[in-house]
Amino acid sequence: MGSSRQAFALGLLAGAAAGSARRRTRVAGRGTEGGAAGGAQSVERLGGHHAASHAASLAVETDDGVRLAVDVEEPSTPVRHAVVLAHGWVLNRHSWHYQRAALSGEALVVAYDQRGHGASTAGPYSACTIDRLGADLHAVIEAAVPPGLPVVLAGHSMGGMTVMALAASRPELFGTRIAGVALLGTSAGRLAEGTFGLPGALGRAVPRVTPLVLDRLRARAAPADRSRAPSVRANRPVTRALRAWVNRPVTRALRAWVNRPVTRALRAWVNRPVTRFTAFGPGARADHVRFVNAMVAATPAEVMAGFFHGMMAHDKLAALEALREVETVVLVGARDRLTPVAHARRIAGALPGARLVVIPGAGHMIGLERPETVNRELLGLLRRAVP
Repeated sequence: MGSSRQAFALGLLAGAAAGSARRRTRVAGRGTEGGAAGGAQSVERLGGHHAASHAASLAVETDDGVRLAVDVEEPSTPVRHAVVLAHGWVLNRHSWHYQRAALSGEALVVAYDQRGHGASTAGPYSACTIDRLGADLHAVIEAAVPPGLPVVLAGHSMGGMTVMALAASRPELFGTRIAGVALLGTSAGRLAEGTFGLPGALGRAVPRVTPLVLDRLRARAAPADRSRAPSVRANRPVTRALRAWVNRPVTRALRAWVNRPVTRALRAWVNRPVTRFTAFGPGARADHVRFVNAMVAATPAEVMAGFFHGMMAHDKLAALEALREVETVVLVGARDRLTPVAHARRIAGALPGARLVVIPGAGHMIGLERPETVNRELLGLLRRAVP
């Protein structure tokens, strides 16, 4: 396959190269409504806490020493349930921007960064597995949710796989501690059979080529992108090596890389157009694309590569049996190229009592693209799960 075709085929990695140069977790955006662009828009800042809630930040330490960044938003009035939000691959807790706003006041809202994402430390490369994420989710529930308070889990993309991993390892929690589950744009397995929305031979090549390119990015990553001891990463967010590297617009290694034949395609790749193609449906707002691309750019190459392998190996269809004990809703964008509708139907087929919602025109980032629909379904799930 030609180098330019490889670059385009790997669009789901948009911003990976930029992630080695800058670590951003927030961007400013415009607009107050999700969905298609258009109409009058006012300025808003995507990400962060919501002023209406009493928010606290925690650092939850896992049994292997990783420190997970956790936001807990507690309403001023007593609540009857908690919602724990697990985000997707190469995103962070702020990807739930509109959902956190909608749920604030309705529940105790817990949003956290998966290991290696956002403000959480990464741990060893060998721990970049979906099963490990399931254990992390359990640690967050135990640390952030008061005993006896029913929990509703919402997982998007890799976050949905995280919920399935918890169901596989701790099925007894479902129907006891956990009262409801929302699975958004996710899969129970067979992701290696996907094409990420690309046609013909190009699409079929993506699952084979992507791991090779990610491993190459990992090998070339700056030292600060590699897995560190938690204390080192937590206490030295900008290492001496990274500081020197960032202060040189073009290092010798980067100059050599830019001079490769794929230069033109990679420049386009880093500048967001393929994030737009792979993560969104038609009519995506530019600020939403920038917001997502900034989160992708902030994800270390080692974490990106490790969890891509983890998702390709993910197979948790049997674990869905535990979810039969709780209220479940499965949501997917009709134009999702990363976890297409067929994956949602496969999940719903294993859960006869689940509610399946296919959102017309939306892509993978349904929480940003169609917040009103997603929020309505989450609030409805809360009412059904804890009547």
